[in-house]
Amino acid sequence: MKEPEPPAEPRPTDPESEQEPMQYCPLCSTRLISRKCKLICEKCGYYLSCADYY
Repeated sequence: MKEPEPPAEPRPTDPESEQEPMQYCPLCSTRLISRKCKLICEKCGYYLSCADYY
């Protein structure tokens, strides 16, 4: 019988490769562009104001 393989080692996460979900448009999944106090989707026009973060 074949022995089970040990669990894979977790890979260290690269902070630059990790993305915040709030950086993406909830309507079309395009990355939001930061402009002053807003995050704006250039594809569909959705925006999130800094007042909406909380």
